Amino acid sequence: MNAPWMHPLGLAMAAIGAVGILVGQVQIARALAALPPTIRDKPLTPEQRLKSGPVVAVIVVAVAIYLGARELGLGQLGLYVCVAMLVVNSGFAARQRADWLHRIVGDPALEHPYRRAVRLQLYAAWVTWTGCAIWLLRP
Repeated sequence: MNAPWMHPLGLAMAAIGAVGILVGQVQIARALAALPPTIRDKPLTPEQRLKSGPVVAVIVVAVAIYLGARELGLGQLGLYVCVAMLVVNSGFAARQRADWLHRIVGDPALEHPYRRAVRLQLYAAWVTWTGCAIWLLRP
């Protein structure tokens, strides 16, 4: 399972994914800035605010599962569970962000650049988590 190419490949994938996440964030900021002022400058009600608490909680739980499994000598299994949780969590976060803008804007034409940037972040997160898993499984 372990091969000498895993270390550089894992680091490269994690780095490429991190760059993709940052590029996606810049595109999200641009998409939000391009919204019409009537939508962009409207104050948000508490129901319209993006709630990231569950997403952060899943990340904390996933890392805790990995660290606990590693302490029990089941590091590889814990890593698989952790990465699976983080990949699913990335999809949930992307869907949550897309739905959040839809509740505010309601116009698919205005939402398209934002959704494209959210998808970029989703795919980049998948590459990042996979790269981290490959790097952690190195010899």
